[in-house]
Formats: sequence, C-alpha cells, structure tokens
Amino acid sequence: MGLGVSRPPARLAGAQTFEPDADLGELLDHPDNPRQGDDDAVADSIDVNGFYGVILAQRSTRRILFGHTRRRNLQAAGATTGPVMWLDVDDDRARRILLADNRTAELARWIPGKLADVLAAMGADIAGSGFTVADVAVAIAQAGDAADADRTYDSTRIGSVLVIHAPVELVTRFRALPGADDVTRLTTLLDLADGTVEQAIAQAEVA
Repeated sequence: MGLGVSRPPARLAGAQTFEPDADLGELLDHPDNPRQGDDDAVADSIDVNGFYGVILAQRSTRRILFGHTRRRNLQAAGATTGPVMWLDVDDDRARRILLADNRTAELARWIPGKLADVLAAMGADIAGSGFTVADVAVAIAQAGDAADADRTYDSTRIGSVLVIHAPVELVTRFRALPGADDVTRLTTLLDLADGTVEQAIAQAEVA
C-alpha cells in the first residue's frame, strides 16, 4: 500500500520506553539480522557529528532491532551506556521490524540534482556526511545525466569514477581538446595512440 491507497489508522507497534543511559553490554545482536553495517562510515559520523538517535531493542529479549553498528561503535569508543528505545513486541513483529528498517532504507533513492547541490554547497568539508570525494563526482555526473534525460537516471551508464587532482593549466589544456564533454575528450586522448595532446589541441583550433 502507498500514500494514495486507503490504509488503516496509524498505531504504535507496541509500548515504547526510552532509556537515555541503558547498559550497552546488556543488549544482544539479533541472530536474524541480515545486514552488515559499515563500521568506518558510522564511526566517522559519530566522530564528526556526535552520536544522535537511539538504538531500538525488543524489551523481552534485549535483542537489537536497529542500531547494531551504532552499538558497536559506541562501545569501541569506550561508552558503556547509550540511548535505547525499548519496544514491547513479540518475536514475529520484532523480526518484521528488523527487516523493514533495513529494507525501507534500501528502497529509498537519491534525487540526483538535489544531492549534487547539497554536496557542492559543502565544498571540501564533507567529513561526517558518509560521502567520499569519489561519491561527489558520481553525484555530479548523475545530476548531469539526469538533466539530459529529464532526470530519469540510468545507473548502467555511469561506471567507476576517475578522480584526478590536476594543475589548472593541465585542466585547461585538456578542456581544449575536441569534444562536447570530458568523456569525449578522454576518449579522444585514448584514441591518439600515435599522436600527442598538442596535436589534438591544434586540430581543435583549426576546426
């Protein structure tokens, strides 16, 4: 069911109790957890932004429903307590929540133009965002691709990203090569097996 479909009234999954300083050592990883979080990315976020949110755990079993990676990182940083939301649900609903939290996050999609704008506004200061320099290059490429195709992005058209930090003079010379975009210019370079960059620039100036 979606937002435009008749749905039952919203309700709480079960009684929820917030404990701001719960004993992290009493929490248990859920044995059915099918996802492996990125410890390095979460650690970077905590180091830069501080810890936010809660760990959700089933009250009766003390099993974590979401926040496995957060708990690991808190403990690795020396914390013995942390914010936990205890949820009173049976095992079947706990398992559904465990899966739903992971799956709904996975189903979300980025809006290429907006993502590129946000990352570009951050400039070089992207620490703690979860994004890398290569990710920024991909986002910008996707935004351009989406704009050319009415924002319908085809992920099969974008391959691995090549990030090169080059002097301005070299970039200027590269942009002087024939071609409507950088991909075409790079292709031109690769095709010049017996030529030089200077010859390609000369050809472009003649044209």
